[in-house]
Amino acid sequence: MHPSAVNVADTLRRLGVRGRVRELPDPAPTAAAAAAQLGCEVGAASFAGH
Repeated sequence: MHPSAVNVADTLRRLGVRGRVRELPDPAPTAAAAAAQLGCEVGAASFAGH
């Protein structure tokens, strides 16, 4: 995993946030594109830009 993603995951874990950080295999310029790669509805995941 990219070092920035590891940092985000570590910070979220320390704050008690449940879930996991995933890197997508392809660019995802929109929440809809990311949700399609994850196989879920747009509202089912949280996204942070890069």
